[in-house]
Amino acid sequence: MEYSDKVSEGKASLRASCDGLLKIEKEALYRFNLLGEIMCSTLHTNTPVKKGEQVAATRLIPLVGERSLIEEAVIIAESVESAELGESVEKIVRVLPLKKVKAGLVVTGSEVYYGRIEDKFEAVLRGKMAELGSEVVRVGFAPDDASRIAEEIRLCLEAGADLIITSGGMSVDPDDVTRTGIRKAGAVDTVYGTPVLPGAMFLVGRIGEVPVFGLPACGMFHKITVFDLILPRILTNEPSGVSNLPLWGTEVFVAIANIASIRSVISENNPK
Repeated sequence: MEYSDKVSEGKASLRASCDGLLKIEKEALYRFNLLGEIMCSTLHTNTPVKKGEQVAATRLIPLVGERSLIEEAVIIAESVESAELGESVEKIVRVLPLKKVKAGLVVTGSEVYYGRIEDKFEAVLRGKMAELGSEVVRVGFAPDDASRIAEEIRLCLEAGADLIITSGGMSVDPDDVTRTGIRKAGAVDTVYGTPVLPGAMFLVGRIGEVPVFGLPACGMFHKITVFDLILPRILTNEPSGVSNLPLWGTEVFVAIANIASIRSVISENNPK
């Protein structure tokens, strides 16, 4: 974390020292802000950020304050217990670097496989991986056939993929067999369905230590889905199991609402 060199009107800013995932220890931040004459405001926890991006700001509300207030604030800031980790961490505001992975992509669907429609998943997913500093090492295509899907997943693993992403075939129609193909490839601990829109028909599992994601069709059309919420956490080695998923729905809606608000402001300030 980088701190502003200059304190102006009692305010200092905090900026990310690297690309990564912002983590806010909310309980400690709550206690910090309860002190009254000092405050800290941050971006939402689990927000991907870029190096140099401002992630928080803190200030003395009346511009000056008692030394005892500052000392109490320092104690809170230096004795942080992480609710997620169940252990002490260094700071209320942290940025965790993202590991670089090699992703294998399996595009499913007979319409795409036989050339009846153009695939749009590959470009979208390559862009998402590149944005987070990772890459796609293999792209395979399979018709609506569970065994063929499983074979393409295995070929991705043989190509060195340490993350598998399948696209399409996650609904309940008779030809939606991607879930079966993922299991045929050896996936265990699979969880299908999340309390998140867009992305309710999302699947997560693992083959050995390799995470496997099954993306529904909404991934082509929406800028943010549950996949965008989970992927950065996977890249910081955060578990992706079923116990975490029920808590994530509101965070996606918050992210979507923030983007919608920003676009609204831009539109108002730049009328056609």
